[in-house]
Amino acid sequence: MASARFYNTVVGHFLGLGSGYLAIALLHANSAPAVLATHHLTAPRVWAAVLAVAFNMLGRILLNASHPPAAATTLLVALGGFPMTWNGVLTIVMVC
Repeated sequence: MASARFYNTVVGHFLGLGSGYLAIALLHANSAPAVLATHHLTAPRVWAAVLAVAFNMLGRILLNASHPPAAATTLLVALGGFPMTWNGVLTIVMVC
């Protein structure tokens, strides 16, 4: 399956990681509480998730790196599942 190729997997997840953190930074959503910790969805996190998924989809099209599971990485980052720290980044990189 083409979407499971090494290139698609690695590029897809790095796009997800970058898209999530970029959307959080652009919308200053880092100060909003993480959804997974509080079980409360705030507007900044919702808009960060929308923008992050759009960035991810655009990047996957431009880089020809289709890997649908990378959208989960995008949402985990945008909704606060992984903090904007080097430890959060390294956790995702090690899992992928």
